[in-house]
Amino acid sequence: MSPPRLTGALRSFSNVSKKEDFIDDEYDLKAKRVKRQERFAKEGLTWPKIVQFFTQHLDKKTQQAAQQELKAVLQSAKQIVGPDHGQDTIESAAVFLFEALLGREQLGAEETRAIRQMFGPFPASAAEACLASVSRLVAMAGETQSEAFVHTQSAGRSAAGRSSSAAFGRNIAFSHESYTLDCHEPPPWLAAPEEDAGGLGAFEGFLNNHVAGAGTRGACSGALGVSEAGASGGSRGAGVGDAGACILREEVEKYQSAGNMMSSSPEELCTSLFEMLASTRSDEELQNELFELLGAEGFEVILTLLQRRSDIVDSLLSMPAEKRVNFIPGAESGRPAYGCQVTIQSEQERQMMKLQRREEKRERRREKQADDGGLDYADPGFAFEPKEMRLQREQALLTARRSPILGRHREHERIRYPHVYDSFAEATKTSAFVGGAKMLLPEGIRRDDTKMYEKVEIPPTEPMPIGFEEKPIYISDLDEIGQLVFKGMKRLNRIQSIVFETAYNTNENLLICAPTGAGKTNIAMLTVLHEIRQHLQPGGVIRKDQFKIVYVAPMKALAAEMTNYFSKRLEPLGIAVKELTGDMQLTKGEILRTQMLVTTPEKWDVVTRKSVGDVALSQVVRLLILDEVHLLHEDRGPVLESLVARTLRQVESTQSMIRILGLSATLPNYLDVASFLHINPYIGLFFFDARFRPVPLGQTFIGVKTTNKVQQLHDMEEVCYENVLKQIKAGHQVMVFVHARNSTVRTAMNLIEMAKNRGEVSFFQVDHGPDYGQCEKQVQRSRNKQMREMFPEGFGIHHAGMLRQDRSLMENMFSRGYLKVLVCTATLAWGVNLPAHAVIIKGTQIYDAKRGALVDLGILDVMQIFGRAGRPQFDKYGEGTIITSHDKLSHYLTLLTQQNPIESQFLQSLADNLNAEIALGTVTNVEEAVKWLSYTYLFVRMRANPLVYGINYKACQMDPGLELYRQELVVEAGRKLDKARMIRFEERTGYFHSTDLGRTASHFYIKYNTIETFNELFSAQKTEADILSIVSRAEEFEQVKVRDEEMEELERLLSDFCELPAAGGVENGYGKINILLQTYIGRGEVDSFSLISDLSYVAQNAARIVRALFEIALRKRWPAMTYRVLNLCKVIDKRLWGWAHPLRQFHTLPPTVLARLEDRHLSLDQLKDMTKDEIGHMVHHVNIGGKVKQAVHQIPSILLEASIQPITRTVLRVRLSVTPDFRWNDQVTMTTTRHQEGDMYVCVSVVCMCMYVCMYVCMMVPEGPCEADQASECHWSHYCPRMASMNKPVFQAIRSHSPAKPILIFVSSRRQTRLTCLDLMAFLATEDDQQWLHQDEREMTDIIATVRESNLKLTLAFGIGLHHAGLHERDRKTVEELFVNCKIQVLIATSTLAWGVNFPAHLVIVKGTEYFDGKTHRYVDYPITDVLQMMGRAGRPQFDDQGKAVILVHDIKKDFYKKFLYEPFPVESSLLGVLSDHLNAEIASGTIASKQDAMDYITWTYFFRRLVMNPSYYDLDDISNNTINKYLSNLVERSLRDLECSYCIEIQEDERSIEPLTYGRIGSYYYLKHQTVRTFKDRLRAELPLAELLSILTDAEEYAELPVRHNEDQLNSELAQRLPLQVNPHSYDSAHTKTHLLLQAHFSRATLPCSDYATDTKTVLDNAIRICQAMLDVVASEGWLVSALSICNLVQMTVQGRWLHDSSLLTLPHIEQQHLYLFRRWASRGGRGGGKAYDGPIESLPELMAACDGQEATFAAMVREELPPNQVSQAWAFLAQLPVVEVSVGVRGWWEGGGRGGGGGGGAGWQEERSVPLAVSSLRESTSWLPLHADQEYVLQVTLRRIGQHRRKQDSKAQAPRFPKPKDEGWFLVLGEVDKRELLAVKRVGYLRTHTSVSLAFYTPERTGKCIYTLYLMSDSYLGLDQQYDIHLNITPPSLEAKVNMEVSDSTANLILQ
Repeated sequence: MSPPRLTGALRSFSNVSKKEDFIDDEYDLKAKRVKRQERFAKEGLTWPKIVQFFTQHLDKKTQQAAQQELKAVLQSAKQIVGPDHGQDTIESAAVFLFEALLGREQLGAEETRAIRQMFGPFPASAAEACLASVSRLVAMAGETQSEAFVHTQSAGRSAAGRSSSAAFGRNIAFSHESYTLDCHEPPPWLAAPEEDAGGLGAFEGFLNNHVAGAGTRGACSGALGVSEAGASGGSRGAGVGDAGACILREEVEKYQSAGNMMSSSPEELCTSLFEMLASTRSDEELQNELFELLGAEGFEVILTLLQRRSDIVDSLLSMPAEKRVNFIPGAESGRPAYGCQVTIQSEQERQMMKLQRREEKRERRREKQADDGGLDYADPGFAFEPKEMRLQREQALLTARRSPILGRHREHERIRYPHVYDSFAEATKTSAFVGGAKMLLPEGIRRDDTKMYEKVEIPPTEPMPIGFEEKPIYISDLDEIGQLVFKGMKRLNRIQSIVFETAYNTNENLLICAPTGAGKTNIAMLTVLHEIRQHLQPGGVIRKDQFKIVYVAPMKALAAEMTNYFSKRLEPLGIAVKELTGDMQLTKGEILRTQMLVTTPEKWDVVTRKSVGDVALSQVVRLLILDEVHLLHEDRGPVLESLVARTLRQVESTQSMIRILGLSATLPNYLDVASFLHINPYIGLFFFDARFRPVPLGQTFIGVKTTNKVQQLHDMEEVCYENVLKQIKAGHQVMVFVHARNSTVRTAMNLIEMAKNRGEVSFFQVDHGPDYGQCEKQVQRSRNKQMREMFPEGFGIHHAGMLRQDRSLMENMFSRGYLKVLVCTATLAWGVNLPAHAVIIKGTQIYDAKRGALVDLGILDVMQIFGRAGRPQFDKYGEGTIITSHDKLSHYLTLLTQQNPIESQFLQSLADNLNAEIALGTVTNVEEAVKWLSYTYLFVRMRANPLVYGINYKACQMDPGLELYRQELVVEAGRKLDKARMIRFEERTGYFHSTDLGRTASHFYIKYNTIETFNELFSAQKTEADILSIVSRAEEFEQVKVRDEEMEELERLLSDFCELPAAGGVENGYGKINILLQTYIGRGEVDSFSLISDLSYVAQNAARIVRALFEIALRKRWPAMTYRVLNLCKVIDKRLWGWAHPLRQFHTLPPTVLARLEDRHLSLDQLKDMTKDEIGHMVHHVNIGGKVKQAVHQIPSILLEASIQPITRTVLRVRLSVTPDFRWNDQVTMTTTRHQEGDMYVCVSVVCMCMYVCMYVCMMVPEGPCEADQASECHWSHYCPRMASMNKPVFQAIRSHSPAKPILIFVSSRRQTRLTCLDLMAFLATEDDQQWLHQDEREMTDIIATVRESNLKLTLAFGIGLHHAGLHERDRKTVEELFVNCKIQVLIATSTLAWGVNFPAHLVIVKGTEYFDGKTHRYVDYPITDVLQMMGRAGRPQFDDQGKAVILVHDIKKDFYKKFLYEPFPVESSLLGVLSDHLNAEIASGTIASKQDAMDYITWTYFFRRLVMNPSYYDLDDISNNTINKYLSNLVERSLRDLECSYCIEIQEDERSIEPLTYGRIGSYYYLKHQTVRTFKDRLRAELPLAELLSILTDAEEYAELPVRHNEDQLNSELAQRLPLQVNPHSYDSAHTKTHLLLQAHFSRATLPCSDYATDTKTVLDNAIRICQAMLDVVASEGWLVSALSICNLVQMTVQGRWLHDSSLLTLPHIEQQHLYLFRRWASRGGRGGGKAYDGPIESLPELMAACDGQEATFAAMVREELPPNQVSQAWAFLAQLPVVEVSVGVRGWWEGGGRGGGGGGGAGWQEERSVPLAVSSLRESTSWLPLHADQEYVLQVTLRRIGQHRRKQDSKAQAPRFPKPKDEGWFLVLGEVDKRELLAVKRVGYLRTHTSVSLAFYTPERTGKCIYTLYLMSDSYLGLDQQYDIHLNITPPSLEAKVNMEVSDSTANLILQ
């Protein structure tokens, strides 16, 4: 392969060069370049010149009119050229139009054609208006003068334009002879004629003459004279240029003689200065550049040069070309940018050049020391001898040919990594590599340089040959999960196959650098599947709650596409994928239910800034995928650095596994990025160059040369058309990408116009396929007019402003081939995967609202667009073309050939990121901040390339780890933040402390400078207008500038849409922001493209900034300002001013109706009171009334009641009652609450004290199914991060106050004990992780082996104990003993420990003062007594002379707690809440019998004493006797009425006396609340099933206090699925529902979700027996037999923990359902007991006891097959202890004429007891029926005898292993009549040791005849041991004698008792 042409030129005078024909014509590069510079320096007519002409030639009166006309011309030009171009382009267009229309009376065909050729299709009205304005301008100035002016200005340009130039490089002089150089003769091409000899060195001579002796003007003139004398004839005299040239040389000399810029020669400095002076920049712009170059010392020089600028430039430009060849700007230092930068040097040459420079410096030093004229510069030592140089160079090149350039003296051999396929790196190793080039382009490039443009074509690369070890991965070979996800694919592509093993089967971090479109997304999928497989359980169940995957995409459009892709692929696995961006918010619940989140860097940064430590999100992230990592060098790079640093530190501190996958385009310094991502380059680094692209990409770069903006537009259109046509002729489809929506239409129309003009339309028209007609109909149905017009021509358009259906239609038509050309914006490249053979990017200037200017199209967009080139299944290669301006050509060439290493941009946002880490608590001091910086990409690049970051090499050598430099950076940033009050920085100790302001800035992404602005301007007295002005000055908007062309439109917006004064007006940037923000709120229409972009940018950022201001005002406690800013937040959010009608938020209501509502000033309250018909009449629209009425009731409004209780003189307690007063509607309300966290409607406003209530108001609505859940989520989302952020201060407090003494840490919940402990362990891991353990490790290991709790096992090894109710009793004792004996130093306990156990410690830390209240579903404060109790544990009396307590509180409560700690609070009474129950107890016992008694009772309470002392606390107005009496009377009246409503008491007719009722006595006896008694009265019935009784039991008020902790509603929902009885699915957060589920789980013996539930079950069971007994008394008082028996069964179930329908055999220990067959088959085996043993089938406990007959061996024989011996023994022990009871029954009473049978006296009417036959053989026998008199009381005498065991008194406890506390055996005796379902008597019987007798009194029926009563003996402890006996009674007529005797007997008995 021959070397490149220019390289050949450099080798041309050596033997190394190839022989070619030598051309005699010499063409001087320098001269050509000078001419081009001259041409552009003398540019022709410009818009400023036109404006200046009309300003100078008109009087003042006419000038104003002329200004208006000039504006009109500009406006017309803007309409013709399009608003999406910059001001330069519009002005160029105006100049073109002015010239074209000058002197024309009308717009003729010729003018129209000229304009169309330049701009394409244009609006004729705009051209007509322009013509009229130009005519009027000419009339004002005079036609002759105007034409002369234009002619003069255009002449120079025309002349320059006429000299046509050949393509660059065509006649460059090359040498092609191989010859040996003679050192005494010049080369042949330098053998110039004698007369020209002086021309070559003229300028050097001119300069050298001035060096000698500081050169006088005379010398200068002389030198010029000599030079010009030898010049060719016809040149101008030198006199013109003398003065200017001398000035330049003199000033440079004077400047350098002062010792400045000694490194540059005078010639170099003169050249640089001339280049700057000859440029087109203004003096103002130039003076800044000159100041940068020369510094402060050159101030006078700058002044002189600018004053004499025109003289200097003219003097040098007026010299003949041949004389100034050596003084052409850029000729020496900056060679043309066409590839000739390549220089070839061997090492020897490099050393020689170094010697030359050293010699030159030495000479300059001599010059400085010599006298004037003391040194002769003609001395050959001054300049390097050219002939000598040529000889040395020839020798060096010959040597270089024999030895490789990259010899051993080069850097060490580059390391080879196994998965790096980098052809560029390979090329650098070869001997043919040319070093030192600015840019290295691939082989085979083609260049084309024409007058219009320069084109560089890079051909498609050849694919990389397949390696020996490469094997494709087939989907069929994957496991089941892989096959499910990759369904429809046959195999992975080549790159994916290479990466497969590492991605799919390891946990290694990965960096994948590959071309766009190479399939990186599927590599991400492989890592996702690896993570899922990690959490796959046997049976194919995925533990979805154990992991989260986060995919960070650079753009929202890409995030949406990725969400789509991953959702579809992962759907078969049931993995939920959700988008989390600024547009798509998720609730906490949705995030919990999602396994994969697709987000943007900024969004994930915000999320992790807020919630590190929150186990539900950031701590369960197991895989972090970062797409487009090469964005590190762009503005958003710092965000990525911050994310990665935070993640890597989290991995180290928590020792958790978070895998990082970086996806990137090919980039040169991939090793740096790999190092930053902590990737092992030998395993996880994969680099694939362009050879691996699925469809090879050919790239074409075209740079349009003209600098005239309009001409540039025209040329770009031309070039674009040529390239499109070329592709179309080749049979390909083309996508043309432009950068504004309206440019799509304009470009497409222009292309169609050009095709028509050139007669080439037919090429673009498509072949009509079979369904073309149908497609055409679809297009013609669209409302998009331009789309319809273009379709038949084969053109289409696509941009985000089109309707979704139109966009889909265009995509569909293009993919079908019915569009040849699709003109689109970049959204198509990002959002939709629609490839084409060729893509063309037309123009690279894109408006960036963030910078407020046109910027270069980002490399990311270019690569994404180029990624759409080439259709994998159809094309062998794709083609990407980028058309840009000539000056940007090398920029894009460099970017797209990956030559520039990517650098870090982190320094610019260091302060903001440091603040975020401090606010988060991950950085607390300088040392940690320095360590944090070491995780950034900045650190990697600072070490690799220190000079870029301002670090010199000496500093690097002194400090290789850059510790000191990082410390400097951190301290500087810390000082800045401290100055802005965002942190407190103690420089002495190096500690950082976050402040409210800093936290607000971090959470709302507010920049440091903006906070400084807020500090300066924001105060409590500002108005809404002031707030908008402050927001407008935020640094986020600093880049937005005002452009001249926007002024007029901004004026219009200001007058039309700005309701508040806009400070700054239209002239200032902040005024523009203010106007745009108000326009956005007022929903104003904006025309200018740049203003539309700016408006969108302002809208996105303003809401966030105002929300931050709200937080700041809230923290500063400015109530009025907080309210004002909150309203402004809502105004911006809803785009409605506060005075607009609230119903404007409903888009369903017509604007006319809304306008009428506003005209009539109808408020919401008035509309609520009106009927729909009245509303209809008011708005003159009868049918709309219903809609308006509905909307009114859907707007959230609330009713507030506030009560204020003074606690001390300075402390108040405010209680708020919030009630919803609107109808919930998911469509209206839910959408808002999901996105905005409350405060949804502008009309909702409450006083500022209630600001947070306003924020959560929407969550408290009864109709909505999940509103309470959202309220708790809101609280939780703040609470959990706050708790996490306290862990670092806890650790610091331990280090500061108690490094070696015991520490007790109180937290709110069991979960918090674990989370706190894990974080403390992580902090310990960075130091000495054993410092809190004071026990021998081996001994501690033995202790840990005995511990059950897994978390405790882990923590004890670090010297940290856990203490909470969920621990096993033995574990709790172990922890207590270790802590008391100082074996472990730290104990983390729940707050209940403060009361339960006395464990003092030197340091007590109360971590947070809130706990989750299940009743109200929010976090509430501990009672103050609890906090005091916790603090009281600080200080050990026998060891410490002082104790220390640290209380960590929510910052807004800090002052409250400080006050409360230093100022004692009085103890107030809590009696009012439970007064009714206390009164009921006193009434039931007879203490209170009247209302006056109740009043007297109250006066003896503590409540009464406090009432007099602090009346306001109890809502008492004053303490006069009358007021107190009235207050107490009302209190008693209210309490008694409550009791009466609960059926507990009866107030007599005199309204004073009080009688207790049965229900009241029951409530008092069982210590129940009166609400529970009322529930029993209302809901208990005669025949209730067990399920209903269970529901009544669990709805008892006593269970309302059962805690429902955060997220337990989810656990309850899951638990309910596994239990037999259904509960209300909308009440999983209810304490009563939880009680119901816990009892069901107890009966079902179901596994509980966590140990907290076991503790809660104990609480439930403790109360259950008492409540059931009360229920039994209630049903007994009503005489309901069925319900009474069911309640007895419910008690048995509660004690034994089994369902009633379960076999009673299951109550035996270790006997489960699968063992029952052992008992059933016993009978079939004939039993083995023999004798009197039971030999039937065994189904129950009595049958089993009978079968065993007291023989353990028999029982063992039954079960030994399934149970081991020890379990057999335990089961038998249970069985043997079961009570076996024998029952005998008698009836005692009076019988008429009865005998003494029962032991009474003889004769008529004696009392006797008759036995009742229980085993009746025949009911027909009269002896089977016991005769009793009707309507008479008898006593049933029941004798119970325990058979078999004789137990001691202490053995009275029932065997109930499932019941939490010991319980005595007991029995219920129930007498009832089954036929009537009536209960006659009930009695409780205690523990039966041997025998006992029980009496039950009952009345016989009034009717005579036979009846059967049934006696039930029900166990209160065991299932299956109940007995039932029928008592057969024969009721005889009543006996008066017997009845009288009975009554007399009773009276006598009573007397005896008395």
